[in-house]
Amino acid sequence: MTKAGNGTLRYVLGEWAIRLTTHHPTAKAWAESRHGNDKAKKKKVRVALSRKLLVGTWKTMCTGEVFDLQRCLATA
Repeated sequence: MTKAGNGTLRYVLGEWAIRLTTHHPTAKAWAESRHGNDKAKKKKVRVALSRKLLVGTWKTMCTGEVFDLQRCLATA
């Protein structure tokens, strides 16, 4: 996630990541396992989640599969 890309897309992905980490139990557990209570790491985790969401969305568009958050958050 660099600043060279589309600003609106980066904003939407960031908002999606924030929304997931506050309301979705799977994403919330994934984020908490990476940052704990450290506020500085919290922003980095949100960017990492945004990138995972972007890659997962891109993959589903290319393959025609159904989007699966669990699969996006899997470490591989």
